[in-house]
Amino acid sequence: MLNLTDYPVLVLAGIVSLFGSINVALPFLLDLVKIPADTFQLFLTTGVINARFGTLTSAMYMISLGPGRQLRLGREFTLLRRADSALRAGDHAA
Repeated sequence: MLNLTDYPVLVLAGIVSLFGSINVALPFLLDLVKIPADTFQLFLTTGVINARFGTLTSAMYMISLGPGRQLRLGREFTLLRRADSALRAGDHAA
């Protein structure tokens, strides 16, 4: 467990390590707070799983919103055509 005095050191080291690669910075930060290095392997494994889940959610987003947007655009074009037809019909009547 971290003491209250350890947090500023961890924050400063974390900010400085942002300029490097996460794969280099994380083992350093784990060693700084004396957490076993085996947890880095857990970080790498969950990173792959999280990336796959992110790809899945982005694909579902595109699949679910694409048809909805298409329907909305179709309705807007229909309304524009009706308004144009009404204006043209009004021009012929005058």
